[in-house]
Amino acid sequence: MAITGSRTNLTCRTNAAFLGLAASFFAAAAETAEEVERLVVVGSRAEPRTVTDTAAPVDIITGAQIARTGVTETSRLIQALIPSFNFSVSTISDGTDAVRPATLRGLYPDQVLVLVNGKRRHNSALMHINGSVGRGSAGTDLNAIPPSAIERIEVLRDGASAQYGSDAIAGIINIVLKRQTEATEVYNYFGETYQGDGDQRRHSVNTGWELAGGGFLNLSLERRGRNRTNRAGDDPRCQYPYSTYVRPCPGTGEATFDRHNHRFGDAESDNSYLAFNSEMPLAAATLYASGIWSRRDTQAAGFYRRALDPRNRRNIYPDGFLPMINTDVEDASLTFGARTQLGEWDVDASVTHGRNTFEFRVTNSLNVSLGDNSPRSADAGELVFGQTTFNLDAVRPLDIGLAEPLNLAAGYEYRRDTYEIKAGEPDSWRDGGALAANHAEPTRDVPMPTTMPGPGTPGIQVFPGFRPENEADESRHNHAFYIDAETWLSDRLRAGAALRYEDYSDFGSDLNGKLSARYEFSDRFALRGTLSSGFRAPGLAQHYFDNVSTQFNFVSGTAVGRETLTTRNDGAFARAIGVEELKEETSLSLSLGFVARPFDNLSLSVDAYLIEVDDRIVLSSRLDGNRIRPGL
Repeated sequence: MAITGSRTNLTCRTNAAFLGLAASFFAAAAETAEEVERLVVVGSRAEPRTVTDTAAPVDIITGAQIARTGVTETSRLIQALIPSFNFSVSTISDGTDAVRPATLRGLYPDQVLVLVNGKRRHNSALMHINGSVGRGSAGTDLNAIPPSAIERIEVLRDGASAQYGSDAIAGIINIVLKRQTEATEVYNYFGETYQGDGDQRRHSVNTGWELAGGGFLNLSLERRGRNRTNRAGDDPRCQYPYSTYVRPCPGTGEATFDRHNHRFGDAESDNSYLAFNSEMPLAAATLYASGIWSRRDTQAAGFYRRALDPRNRRNIYPDGFLPMINTDVEDASLTFGARTQLGEWDVDASVTHGRNTFEFRVTNSLNVSLGDNSPRSADAGELVFGQTTFNLDAVRPLDIGLAEPLNLAAGYEYRRDTYEIKAGEPDSWRDGGALAANHAEPTRDVPMPTTMPGPGTPGIQVFPGFRPENEADESRHNHAFYIDAETWLSDRLRAGAALRYEDYSDFGSDLNGKLSARYEFSDRFALRGTLSSGFRAPGLAQHYFDNVSTQFNFVSGTAVGRETLTTRNDGAFARAIGVEELKEETSLSLSLGFVARPFDNLSLSVDAYLIEVDDRIVLSSRLDGNRIRPGL
């Protein structure tokens, strides 16, 4: 496979360890009594307890706190209220401008498990490949969940692979949807930055209805938009072709050219949402259902191509051009299930299906290899991720002669994941054979080269389309069984243990475990700690993603664009240079901390943690094909 003049990314394996210290204060002076005794569900299958009574650190974001932030995006409001959560800002990073990565406790986006009403949320179809946080991973798009539909958010800052799933290495974010039927809530928000750009607007309505028999239906509609921001400076470079090095730049048009030609900042975004949450008692069971649909249209810019750039066609763009990546992201999920009691067991059976599609369209660009007949826009292809999950969970108290009954939980999970890459239209990727323009820039010592121009780089610029050879239609499934037990061993010591067995159709099986304990020295001071193991199979996007994109490196202070191949580990090129197949990640997590309540209206928690991840999956550095094996 010839990739002369190109670079390539390969997914590889590394080992890593993470240390951290988290502290939180909760002052009750400005809160109501109801808000002080906030109950949590995530992290334990026993009866709900308050945030200061758990064996692992749990943060709760209430609806009142969400309203007070004034933040329009779910990821940003979590970042504003949870210190261990980060939602990075990225720009000029292809699809990552539309779906930004979120991380918990410094780990990757795909190492945190997101739940909605306690049910697994699917991942995004996008794998981050440019210079952003989480390169080489595909996490969950939290911003596909509208804030207007959220009652509260529970964040478990502890490894929970043995309890909830193999990808809960960093912890769990459980988003609980609203159940209220008492009011219709209308929200309107307008704002902009101090620079006078980035206008934001959010309009939402949430309402609910009581159903017969004590059931409910809650519905949310939301529209949200954001205009672009731009913090780029003026471009000092010469823009038009010239024969000798002269400063200031010679040539017609240099003096009047608008040098504010780049965009560096937030992309334009327009979002629509529909969410519902419902429950209906029926005979001996309670039926429930919930769903979220969202659509996001985003426009982000690449780097400006100057008039003298060999990738430009001056007959099409006499003054150069700023290519645009337009992404249409559609996300939908639906959960339905039933809860009932069978003897001493409380049983919950549910099915959840989620699907994320990511379409690329490049505008204000060209495919230089097609010459002056190149189109200015093209559909560059589509990514699709789907996930269907079946859960059967059962829990009961069991009297075994201890201070309190043993809370015993057991369950089964079946999950099927699918992943597709669909090729773009031919003009987005094909090589038309036309030569590039001979617009090499002279330097102080070297005048304009007189050599003939080389072949034009194929593909529409800024994001060449997925090619037929990049196409994929892959799937896998896994089965999981778990058992979870928790009890008071004495009036001061609470302990828990969990085991989870998972078997993947493509990466084998593993057994994860977790131990937790909490010892209360008094009503005002307690120690707590956990020890857990984890196992995470590579995501389908990590395994099968394959494309060519334009990525920029700085050479002597100048941004130089290179066509970069990101290839799967089992691809022909990766195999040719001896790259190994992907292996699953394994982890060991330890946390230790204390909870103190020095005053009735003040609580303090401090928790230290250590997470060691072996065979961590990341995106490799760029490899030059010629240096690896000449003539390959």
